[in-house]
Amino acid sequence: VMYIDTPKPTDGLPKGDVSYRCYNGGGYSGIVHVPIRKAWTRAEFLVAGDDGRRTIKLDPGPPYENIEIDVQLTEGKVTDLGRIVLKKVEASGTASISGIVKDIHGDPVPDAVVKAGRKQTKSGPDGSYTLDGFGLVTVSVEATVKDYICQPTEVSIRNMDEREIRADVLVFRPMNLKIEYVVSGPGSTSFEGPGVERGVLEADVTKSFTQLSDIRQQSAAFNSFMTDSNLKISVYSGELKLWPGRGPLYVQESKMESDFESIRDAGQFNGQTWPVLKEGTCIVIKGFQSPDDKYAVSKYCVKCRVVKLSELKPMSAK
Repeated sequence: VMYIDTPKPTDGLPKGDVSYRCYNGGGYSGIVHVPIRKAWTRAEFLVAGDDGRRTIKLDPGPPYENIEIDVQLTEGKVTDLGRIVLKKVEASGTASISGIVKDIHGDPVPDAVVKAGRKQTKSGPDGSYTLDGFGLVTVSVEATVKDYICQPTEVSIRNMDEREIRADVLVFRPMNLKIEYVVSGPGSTSFEGPGVERGVLEADVTKSFTQLSDIRQQSAAFNSFMTDSNLKISVYSGELKLWPGRGPLYVQESKMESDFESIRDAGQFNGQTWPVLKEGTCIVIKGFQSPDDKYAVSKYCVKCRVVKLSELKPMSAK
């Protein structure tokens, strides 16, 4: 339990909350947004052999400093962190943000409208831009240009040690994605036998994140899996990836030469590195673990193959 505060009641945070991570060794138990000026609790799991030592990291964003706290958790007892007062960073002057607007092939994109907060400019013939006058703040840098979609770049200015900040902005053509899929029967990891459903999903990717649960399919099992997993298509550095909103989900990419139909079950893999989507890519996602696994995300497993991936023609060319 803890209570996060600022030195004065009139001090506010841009988002009104603080990012919380609880680290155990090399990993952490997810990102949570903690409210300001409200008593807040969270349950952290202890397992056999766990000594209960944790490092809690709080990130309020600029202009406040990050906070790191070492704690000792004890099973069945509350660890009271009490009142935590955020500390402001004091810095004078301003910083500039500059970079290049470019497409996924690395070519510069001129005449793009570049915005960050309330500031705006246009990219030059070489795709370059500069925006001045930023204090301690987190801003999203976005570019608007005809027939392209932007992948915003977030810039967090935490001090004035660096006055000229580099932030390139990527734009990409909308893409069409076609995937064939097979869904296991309920409570099964097998892609053969009773309850197995098949289908084809086609989506136009016209933004950084495309929610797959919004693309309704004839397969009720597929719709259920997408809702349970909160699976999205994301654009990262100009490449498409599947991205889960809930976990744990376990994923495995089969070799490109694998026969799609020969993949009969979800296997026993544990990798959670999500592969890039390319034509011919085969992916198996394990949502169901076992009947007694309370952390199973879904009662289904899914295998899918990318049948088609191509750029959509600009509206002006249709």
